[in-house]
Amino acid sequence: MDTSALAGGGVGASIILTIGIIYKLINHKKLVSKCCGRSIDVSLDIGDTSPPEIRIRVPEPKTPKATGDPPA
Repeated sequence: MDTSALAGGGVGASIILTIGIIYKLINHKKLVSKCCGRSIDVSLDIGDTSPPEIRIRVPEPKTPKATGDPPA
């Protein structure tokens, strides 16, 4: 392994760490801005947006019982 591969891994790890810290800082926050007599409320809540896992059961086809006779 050369030093450029190690440096690239370090940069990637630093980016992931930074994203994780920002995520923890802004998740579940309520921001209120008051400017020029107006008030703006914003809530930040980062959550799982993927749908729940759907499981479909397919019945196994019924096969005839095996006999000693070969098929005709």
